[in-house]
Formats: sequence, structure tokens, C-alpha cells
Amino acid sequence: MARIAAVTIVLATCQLAAAAGPIPLKPSQAHPAVQVATEIEIDGVVIAKAHLPALKGAERETAVRKMPLTVRGALNYDERQLVRPGAGETPRSIRHYRQASATLRIDGEQIGRALAPEHQTIVAETREGDGVLFCPNGPLRREELDLITVIGDTLRLDGLLPAEPVAERAQWAVPSDVMGPLLGVQGVSDCSVRGQVVEANPRYAKLEWAGTVTGAIEGSAADFEIRAVGLFDRGREMLTQVNWAVRENRRPGPATPGFEGIIKTRFALSPIALSEPLSDQHVKQIEVVPMDESMVLELREPGLGIAARHDRQWYVAARDRGSVTLRRAVGPVVVADATIRRLPTGRSSAAPTLAAFESEVRAAAGERFGTVARAEEWATDNGSRCLALVVQGVVESVPVEQRYFLVLHPGGEQTSVAVTAAQDVADRLADHDRDLIDGLTVFQPQSSTPAPPVRSASRPVRRR
Repeated sequence: MARIAAVTIVLATCQLAAAAGPIPLKPSQAHPAVQVATEIEIDGVVIAKAHLPALKGAERETAVRKMPLTVRGALNYDERQLVRPGAGETPRSIRHYRQASATLRIDGEQIGRALAPEHQTIVAETREGDGVLFCPNGPLRREELDLITVIGDTLRLDGLLPAEPVAERAQWAVPSDVMGPLLGVQGVSDCSVRGQVVEANPRYAKLEWAGTVTGAIEGSAADFEIRAVGLFDRGREMLTQVNWAVRENRRPGPATPGFEGIIKTRFALSPIALSEPLSDQHVKQIEVVPMDESMVLELREPGLGIAARHDRQWYVAARDRGSVTLRRAVGPVVVADATIRRLPTGRSSAAPTLAAFESEVRAAAGERFGTVARAEEWATDNGSRCLALVVQGVVESVPVEQRYFLVLHPGGEQTSVAVTAAQDVADRLADHDRDLIDGLTVFQPQSSTPAPPVRSASRPVRRR
């Protein structure tokens, strides 16, 4: 395994003298809040496979493209621990972001990312071994979620420390339930990360961590080689600096690309008094425990004039000038593809019937049209009328279920949604396509500036 160059950390002290006896590294719970400054550097390649329909069947060769990626970003926020790890409840904190931005350059194209001002309040928690971030003021976009999800998440940073005092150069194991959330890994299968005190004096202790982690990210196998250094302030009883250098090797997954490269994050932490956004009064006014509506994401396609709210198992898989395709994946399983298309304004404004909609779909499909399993219509939560047709048939020798939707918006606009799922996983799709359509709205399309290409370029920054 390739070695990672040692990370250096500048200590604002003279050379550390050896400390006698075991060194206590238990973090204090007396600090009301901390101010966090984070720098992000990513250098590597994104490994993207050609988009194929969500069908199971014979293995097919897919073109693989490797695209150079660099990311430079900064996250600055104040954080208050609401429930600390180890308290017997779900660890949770609230953050107020003062800055969250990054510049990505992928395959020669530069893309900017920033957290919207209305999303400056973020709640972080660890649920079932996975880190979760959400905004109680409204749904995040996938790009925003990727931006603020980074290696070394501060909610679990203290988990790097040993539970008992340790002697200088003595090592301790960092458990997998700490490393998983810190790396954004679900289902850690192997963890061999160990920490040690390399130098100490009465004021500070310099720490190092090294090892490997193997697990999965969004259904894709991933390996990590970790090197990190930190500074523990013995007077304040807290980590004040942690620098990470992580070599990641992630294979392409069912809905997201792979990544090979090095991710560096540098954290500087200092204790502060509670700021107004983190005050008791403010916390009481917001929902800090995630509800279903706070966990959804928002898709917004300015060039198409389409917006949709969806759960976190839908990912953008492809874009063209007239449509956007989402892929639903649960773990390693591809469940369905959903292509959303804004229909031309010249279509008939007369309210179509289900029978007329079926005739139109049948004519477009021709011999590929199968057997109608269900036809229905309903009014969406946004006041639109939706016509739905579920057809079962065979595509490329694979039994499939195709779901066709025509959404008639209150302003007369029309949107079509075509969903394809293999029949043997259609039960896992359930009504999640209907939920997607219930959150579908339209707006005036912007100028013809194309949307950024779908390469999940911000994904190596992390996503949850």
C-alpha cells in the first residue's frame, strides 16, 4: 500500500519535553461551545462508469473514465454539543456556519460550491454508526450536504482520545464505531487505527494516529490509509488541532463514482461562549431531532425549471438538455431510475384522461409496451394532478416494471416522469417514486447555461 507523506503540525510552543507518568487525555465538558476552522484539500481522480439503465441481467462491459479532481475549501463554524458521545443517547450537536465554500476542478472544469445563507444552522448526529447532517430550516441540496460532510467530523473527534491516561509512546486502539463516522463509512469491516502520545509537557501533548480502515460508502467498497496528528491542550483539556491525511481507494458504486487520491483536512478548535445562534432560546425554537421532512434533499434544475424534494436514496445519475435522471440505490442494490422531463409548452392544455394518457404511452412504446398492471390518478401535495400508469414487460430479456407519470401543474405546465425497475426489486421501490412526484414543482427556467456535468465531483469531500 502506498505510503502517505507525514503530516506536519506547527505547535505554538517550544519543543515539548518528555512528561513523567501516564498522561490524562480526557476532554473537558465544561466548554459551552467551540469555534472550528477547517481547511480541505483533495487531490486524486474520480472514476466514473457510463450510465446504464437500472436493469439486472447479464454482466455488461461499461466504459470507465478517470477524471483528475482537485478541491480546495474552507468550513468555519461554531458548534455546541447537545448530547455528547457516550451519554447513552444519540450523539448530537448544533452548528452555525459562518463560512462553507469550496472550489472544485474536475477534468479541467471549475465548479464552485457554497452553503446557502438560509442553511447556516446545521444539526449533526450519529445514528446507527453513521454520521447524519441536516438543516432544520429547510432541505439541503445534495451539493451542500457533500460540501459540509468531511473527514474528521468534530462531533466524534474526541473519540480519538483514550479513555484512560496513557504513558508517552504507549498506543491505544481507536474503535470502529468512532472511525466509521469520522470517515463517513457505513459498515466498517476492518479497523486497525492506533493512537499514541509522541511528545508531552505540562501544557500540551502531541498525538499521532495511523492505521487502515475498510468498509463501504453508499454501497461501494472503500479502503483508507490514515495518518493524523493532533495537539491536546492539557490546561483546557481539549483537542485544539487535528490534521488528517487520508489515502482513499473507493470503487465505483451503484449510484456514485469511485475515487482514488488523498484527502487532507486541517481542524483548529478553540473554546468560546455560546453565540446567539447556539443559545438556549434559539435551540428551543428549532427541531434538533430529525423528522422525515428535515432529512429530505432538494433537487433544483435551473435550466429545466424543475425542482423536487426527495429522500437520500435518490442520486443524480445523468443530465441532458431536456431531462434529469435520478437513480435510487439502497446499499449495493440499484432499485430504479427515474427520468424527469419538462414537456414543451406547446402541448395541448386540455386536461387529458387516463385513457388518453395510456394511448399516448402505448403509441410511444410500440411493441415494447407490456401489460398494464395499474392505472390511477391523484392530486399531489403541491396542487398538481398526476396520471399514473404501471406497465410490466420485458426489456433486454429482463422482466421490468415501468411506471409512467404525467404531472399537470396548476399553472398549466406539464412534466413527465418515467421510472424503470427490475421486477425482482420493484417491491423495494414501493411508493418512493410517488413521494418524489409529490415533491415536484416547476418554475421559470433560467437562461441556457447548462447544469454542471454529473460526475458527483464533490462526493470525495463526503456525503451523508
